[in-house]
Parts: sequence; C-alpha cells; structure tokens
Amino acid sequence: MDNHIHFLIAPEKNVSLSLIMKWIKMDFAIRWNKLHKTTGHLWGDRFHARMIENGEDFLRVFQYINQNPVKAGLVEQAKEWIFGGLYHYLHNIVHIVTTFSDLLVKIFTAQ
Repeated sequence: MDNHIHFLIAPEKNVSLSLIMKWIKMDFAIRWNKLHKTTGHLWGDRFHARMIENGEDFLRVFQYINQNPVKAGLVEQAKEWIFGGLYHYLHNIVHIVTTFSDLLVKIFTAQ
C-alpha cells in the first residue's frame, strides 16, 4: 500500500472530521518533509469518508482495513502490519488507537 492509507475514525460530538484529517495530513507532511529534506504537499487527493451504518458495516470495514496489507503482499497476517491498529493493540501501543473489545481482537487474529 504505497499509495494510500486507511483510518477508522469516530470523531467526538461536535468535532470536525475535516479538521482531524487536515491536522493528520499537515503533521505528516511536515514530518516527512523534514526527514527527507523536501517541501510541499504529499497527498494528491482530499480524503474520502463515509459513515459506518451499523455493527455489521463496522466489522466489514475493520476487516477490509486490516486485510489490505495482507492482500498487498506486505505481510502474511494482519496482526504483523506494524502500521495497523490491530498490531498496535496487540503490542499495547495505545497512544493512537482506542481499546478494542477482546471479542473483536479474537475475531481478527484467529487463523
């Protein structure tokens, strides 16, 4: 996945998803440019978003996001993708992801 990323974001009440994405894109670009001694925008398009309608929809989207690096041949199992929320949860890296239910983790780490 060298050309896109996925987020599953639940903004708090009265918090703008557009402002969250603006911050993510700006912060990432600043850090990338500093690291690589470059300038300018990194993202070609504005982000695409849609509402998660129900629990089934959530599970489908969560599964899709977690399986993306597997389908791209970057890892054998979703839990190995060091940039994914599942990896962060399993390794107790909690500064960026919220707590998953144990059931959700069992569903997506079972082989």
